[in-house]
Amino acid sequence: MAFRTSPSSSSSLFSAPKWSYDVFLSFIGEDTRNTFVAHLYSALKHQGIHTYIDEKDLERGETISPTLLKVIEESMISIIVLSSNYASSSWCLEELTQILECKKTKQQIVLPVFYHVDSSEVRKQQGSFGEALAKHQERFKEDPKVQRWKEALQEVGSLAGEHLEDGNECEFMHKIIQWVDSKIVKSTYKLDIAEYPIGLESRLKDLNTKLRIGRNDTTLVIGIYGIGGVGKTTIAKAVFNSIGQQFEARCFLENVREISCQVNGLVKLQEELLRKLLGNSGSFDIGSVGGTNDIKHRLCSKRILLILDDVNESCQLQGLAGDKNWFGPGSRIVITTRDQRLLTCHNQVDSTYEVQGLDDNQAIQLFSWHAFKRDRPVESYVELTKRIIDYAKGLPLALTVLGSALYDRSIQEWKSELEKYERSPHQDIYKILKISYDGLDDDEKNIFRDIACFFKGKSVEYVTKILDSCRFSSSSGIPKLQEKCLININHYDHCVEMHDLLQEMGKEIVRQESKEAGERSRLWFHEDIRHVLEDNTATNKIEAMLLDFPVGHDKIDLHPEAFGKMSNLRLFINENAQFSTGPNYLSNQIRLLDWAHYPSSSLPSNFRGDNLVEFQMSHSLIKELGGLKFKNLTDMQLRKCEFITRIPDLSSSRNLKNLDLKGCSNLVEIHHSVGLLDKLKSFYVMGCRKLRILPKRFKLRSLRNFDFDHCSSLEDFPEIECEMEFLADLSFTGTSIKKLPSSIENFKGLISLYIYFCSIIELPSSIVNLPLLSILCARGRCDPLRSVCIVKVDGYSQPINIGKVEEEDGIQSTSSIVTTGKYETASTTPTNSSIFNDASSSSGAIWKSLGMLELDYCLSESNLFTYINYFPALHSLNLSKSDIVIFPTNQGIRFPRLKYLILNGCKKLEKILPFSSRMNHVEANGCTSLESFAPPSEILTERYSWYFYHDLVIQLQGCHKLLAIPSWEEGLQSLAYRLFDLQRIISIIFPRMRIPSWFSYRMEAHDSNLCEIDINPPHHLNGKDEIIVIYVVCGFRSVGIIKPRGFRSVGMIEPTIKMYSKIHVQVLDGSDWRDLWSESMNFGRDVSEYVWMHVTIYQKKVDISRFRIKYESEVMAFRSVGIHFLKKHSSISELENDELENDNENPNEDLELEKDDGNPNEIFGKRRRDDEYDCNVEPNRCPQQKRSHSSTMGITITELENEDEYPNEDKDLEFKLA
Repeated sequence: MAFRTSPSSSSSLFSAPKWSYDVFLSFIGEDTRNTFVAHLYSALKHQGIHTYIDEKDLERGETISPTLLKVIEESMISIIVLSSNYASSSWCLEELTQILECKKTKQQIVLPVFYHVDSSEVRKQQGSFGEALAKHQERFKEDPKVQRWKEALQEVGSLAGEHLEDGNECEFMHKIIQWVDSKIVKSTYKLDIAEYPIGLESRLKDLNTKLRIGRNDTTLVIGIYGIGGVGKTTIAKAVFNSIGQQFEARCFLENVREISCQVNGLVKLQEELLRKLLGNSGSFDIGSVGGTNDIKHRLCSKRILLILDDVNESCQLQGLAGDKNWFGPGSRIVITTRDQRLLTCHNQVDSTYEVQGLDDNQAIQLFSWHAFKRDRPVESYVELTKRIIDYAKGLPLALTVLGSALYDRSIQEWKSELEKYERSPHQDIYKILKISYDGLDDDEKNIFRDIACFFKGKSVEYVTKILDSCRFSSSSGIPKLQEKCLININHYDHCVEMHDLLQEMGKEIVRQESKEAGERSRLWFHEDIRHVLEDNTATNKIEAMLLDFPVGHDKIDLHPEAFGKMSNLRLFINENAQFSTGPNYLSNQIRLLDWAHYPSSSLPSNFRGDNLVEFQMSHSLIKELGGLKFKNLTDMQLRKCEFITRIPDLSSSRNLKNLDLKGCSNLVEIHHSVGLLDKLKSFYVMGCRKLRILPKRFKLRSLRNFDFDHCSSLEDFPEIECEMEFLADLSFTGTSIKKLPSSIENFKGLISLYIYFCSIIELPSSIVNLPLLSILCARGRCDPLRSVCIVKVDGYSQPINIGKVEEEDGIQSTSSIVTTGKYETASTTPTNSSIFNDASSSSGAIWKSLGMLELDYCLSESNLFTYINYFPALHSLNLSKSDIVIFPTNQGIRFPRLKYLILNGCKKLEKILPFSSRMNHVEANGCTSLESFAPPSEILTERYSWYFYHDLVIQLQGCHKLLAIPSWEEGLQSLAYRLFDLQRIISIIFPRMRIPSWFSYRMEAHDSNLCEIDINPPHHLNGKDEIIVIYVVCGFRSVGIIKPRGFRSVGMIEPTIKMYSKIHVQVLDGSDWRDLWSESMNFGRDVSEYVWMHVTIYQKKVDISRFRIKYESEVMAFRSVGIHFLKKHSSISELENDELENDNENPNEDLELEKDDGNPNEIFGKRRRDDEYDCNVEPNRCPQQKRSHSSTMGITITELENEDEYPNEDKDLEFKLA
């Protein structure tokens, strides 16, 4: 906890300044001392207004005395009598300057009296004021005080004041006296509030927003609520002090709850209200029923501020502020209460404000002011202070009481007191908090004590269930506790929250039931519980027990008869206590039996469990449950009960909702009655390795969760005899189930089906009738299911049966498709596969809505391309870890909308032939057999890309055999040219190659992860006609870093170490670094070096003098970096000419990073000069025309005919790169 403090609030909003004088008189003696000022001074004294007047009549020198300065500062009001000769006195001008300064800094009230002078003469320094200042200027020359005097006269001349010209001086003086008197009354009538108003100012600002001061056309009622001691009354007093003077009348009516309980208490409150608001010191005899009429009649036209403090019943509101129209427009009524519902039910309330506790820093300040008389703790008390702050939880009452009690006490006394407070709350705090508890009925008090002792932090659903089983009215009791601010329901996790001091108060109420623990209704303290259970001191008064023992405690040596006397025990919760033996008796009144590590093999013979709602015995020695009748049971949890072998007949438990048997390693059989529990929502048997017998039939209409993973002995799956709409996920991982029933189609809500490492050899054809299935996944030893996969798809609503569709080679395929509103699930297999057990279910292979298909680890060499026909909507395809050898030529027909292709880890993949014109993301990392890669024929065909981050991404890390990749460095310029129209970005990662010769700026980076390249002279980028090409060669750092090794293979998956890093690119524009681009990437264990090439458009105008490229990696570093600015050409021919010129001018300027002694063609992307390669750009070539080349290394730009439904997309240029 950080001990940060800020200045305490000491604003005049909270308390009145200590003034020595009510009024200070400033005047020039020769004009008014013996006339107007003498009479004014006499009248002020007669009125009892403490006034200062300088009675010296002599010339007072040039400088104002320190004594007089102090008098001015300590005066509430300054009256400045501005007469014709006032400005001639430098003394008076110094007084005036000081008065106006106090007005700004001390909120002093200033009243200018223009005595036979016009305010404009003062403001503009005309007439006698102008003449006097001219003389001062001549006398003091350049002295800055003359300027200060001028500014002071200008300011005072602009203030609202009193003007006397030819009127009656006596009446004029009386008017001044009345004005002064009203200001003094309003300024001095303030309520005493907190001595240290920490945190008060911010809360006051929040409230003032709700009060909307200044809106005089409407009356508003504001409610302030919160727990006792949180500061509601203090805040209300601060409101009264801060805004009260703005109303015609004001009244703070305190102790409403306490006074209304007296005889005729409400009448007394009404009379007090009228007395304060009407200003009548006499008494009002309004009788027992006439108060409301009197209030309405007398106050309906008066704009008032009324604060009703500590209201606890609606009759009090009805009697004191029953309606807004009782008071004049612009009135404000503020109500403080502990009961939020009181405000809700009073339909006159416009808004409410909940007072929260102080934050830690505010709490430290408040406590420290009381305990140490300073704003932070003494160093040696810091740790103890932290304990106090944690204990008080921001409650101002507790911080004030405890701080005052510990003031000037030793550290040992602090420790002793703290230990006592942690056992039992301070009585001053307890009495305040208990007021709310005393207003509850018996049911509500029981609910409060149960929550305080056992259920704080538990879900409201769980608490409600237990309390209802105890026949407490939780549906009304819990809201009532909320309204009285005794508990709170967290909006995020829906758990019951309670302030720690309220919890301690609830426990103290239980402790006060008896000095003997066995005579109390609830037990939670470990020493009390050990005493009761070992010494046999229990009685039938014990209703509930919570066993939460300290770490390392001894086992409880249970007395054989200890539970025999607890006939009314309804709750038993054992968190961690260990017992030497089990009980001989358990009350049949028990609703909650939560006994982890239960030490016996069976429950007591007397126990029937008639009233049991929650039964939890995890990690217990229990072997059997026979003979129990759990007719009210909703939850049974026997997790890791290793000795239980059979779950008995539960047909009497018709209300059972949750059955958890996870990890019962010797469980063999579950009674068939469990399969007929139509209220069962959760059924867990995961890890029951010996489980062989499930119910043969499932009629579990309410089931939402069913987990039987790793039940390795389970061979049969039940028949599903009713539609089950709520079960969304089903997993057969690690089971021995070989066959699924056709009734699986009754899982109508199923979204995900996982078949990992199990023995299933076929799926029923009825799987196509699952309307919501979106994920179907098979992995591991499911060899016959090699074609079953994860499939996630956007966009279809109803199942489709297509019928047989011929492939181009005449081979038929068997496939099924399931489509949903948001997802589709597909499974495919050749017709000779046994995956579907019903051969008549064969259906076609037109996948109309399939959008994303993932076949990780599943696809054999020919599955997809031999048997599946057409994917018109597929945009994403993942065939990673597959056995395919060639990604075929006709995939553009099969996947006309494909944009995202992932072929990572396809070890047998040798060729990737030309792909779809819409492709914008290709990954083939780790394809160690890949020898031929063909870039897309039309890479940039659409203007906008919403699905992917990049417009073109190609990643070819670890493809070491790649020999004939097209020469991207030659085609890059043509490719980049089209970026101007399409606003696209390119990012490519591939095996190491040199930096192309046409790059303007090239340098070696010397194994660093930071590289800076100077651009000299600075390059002006206008954001319109140029793009930036960045080329980076990366590799493992050669010094100090060991190349990572892979892990061992696990199962069928061979993990690859992936290292994630980020490249940042910045440009220096003048003296400012600007971010150009950031790219996250990863590389595998078998990647030694690779190239990252990025082409981007920078939209802003900059003058680039330097590039900075940073690699966030300790393992990888730069080898070399290249930068090039590519200008927009007016025509393709101009681009061709530029390329030819570059080739002629720089025939041998390729930057070689290492010497190659072998075949140059084996260097990735090595530029060949042979005549068989045409490196020229050929415009306007028709797609029907074929060029005969053994290998094409150049780029051909071709106009395409418009042949599909998107006429604008297929007019783009085609790049034939292989």
